[in-house]
Amino acid sequence: MKLYISVLFTILFINSSYSQVNSEISLTTSQSQVLISKKGETFQLTDEDGKIVISDIDSLYQKKKSDLIFIKKKGLWGVVSNYGKIMIPINFNKTERIYNEFWAVTKNQKKGVFSIAKGEILPVEFDNIEFSQSYNQEFIVKKDNKKGVFNYLGKEIIPIDYDEIKKKNGVLVLSKNNKTNYFLNNKIISDSLVLDKSFEIYGDYISDKKTFYVFYKNKKQGIIDSENNVLIQAKYDNIEYKRLIENPKKENFLIVKEGNLYGMIDLSEKEIIPIKYQNIEIITADFAVLTINNLKHFYNFRTKKLNTNFDFEKFDMYSRQFTRIKKGDKETLVLNDDFSNLLFPFMYEDVSQNDNLFVVKLNSKYGLVDKNNKVIIPILYEQLYISCNKVIAQLNNKYGILSLENKIVMPFDYPNIVGYSEKIEVTQKDFKTKTYDCDLLCIENCN
Repeated sequence: MKLYISVLFTILFINSSYSQVNSEISLTTSQSQVLISKKGETFQLTDEDGKIVISDIDSLYQKKKSDLIFIKKKGLWGVVSNYGKIMIPINFNKTERIYNEFWAVTKNQKKGVFSIAKGEILPVEFDNIEFSQSYNQEFIVKKDNKKGVFNYLGKEIIPIDYDEIKKKNGVLVLSKNNKTNYFLNNKIISDSLVLDKSFEIYGDYISDKKTFYVFYKNKKQGIIDSENNVLIQAKYDNIEYKRLIENPKKENFLIVKEGNLYGMIDLSEKEIIPIKYQNIEIITADFAVLTINNLKHFYNFRTKKLNTNFDFEKFDMYSRQFTRIKKGDKETLVLNDDFSNLLFPFMYEDVSQNDNLFVVKLNSKYGLVDKNNKVIIPILYEQLYISCNKVIAQLNNKYGILSLENKIVMPFDYPNIVGYSEKIEVTQKDFKTKTYDCDLLCIENCN
């Protein structure tokens, strides 16, 4: 019985025998899709006129939506097209696809590469083959414990002379005799690349993407692109790429270090921030913190101005609205919209926000102020926080509750009071706990 091979039909006949037998195969190519017929225990491919294209086939299969037929004959594998054209000779112990048109073939534990379009790319003589796209499309080969690289046309581009070749960040890293070189833009370079510092910048289209690398030379750092062009000579002690604004085309700013001082430049070495600061910390798309004379200042990228109205020693992004800044043993908050105005002078030991009110600490005592620094609750309590729109505080080691108008609504007689979002638990003098709602009505253990 004859069956048409098509992309909608998969035929799978796999024999477990893998004996290695060399054979010469006489084939003709059909002008139409070949047919399969079974003859005894074997199969054959014939054209539409019944002329045999391949005979004595042990097993064969075709994957769905594929124009290729995998054939095993006398224990060896090969690949033919739907029209009977030999794409990979039926002469290998194993065939496996590497990438697109490229297939690895194995015989007697040696490997080679075939292209469905071009035929043999690499002869079957290598111990291992690894596909790479670090440069273009290439093959990292291993032979006699040494490695080299061939391009997709089978031309040697790196001699088989290296102890190790690895792919990293779009570059081939070459190691030999404890020395490292790099293959970049079809050239082997000896300058050290800091591959973990590589970065990409996009143009109007994804295809416009360019990769840049930090490189070392004479203990200094510079910048080269993926085409091995030196954009910035190796003259800085350190270079770090930083993203500043949302438009990727403009994200080409570099923090550079000379000696112990930092500045900022772009890829054309245009100065953004002079190299005179002890540290540069990017905090938002528009602002940085610069350190000079051991004190920190906010810097505005939009206005290109340093705020010298105040300075500080430490900071943390406290919330979406405020940043906490500290100087000595005092701290305050600054609004995150422009980092230009202090909420309060540097007068409190601690400041924490609760909606539009602020719990402050002064001389180890706590109180409550508003955004204008007007005192709402006097600064005289050992502990204080807001819960259920009430102020829970500790005075003389006893807890009580105040209203936001500074009225005592529960006397300072209790060993402990714990507030939650919808209830308050009050430890009684007998150490039993009563639970109140936010209106201070008892709801549990009321007797």
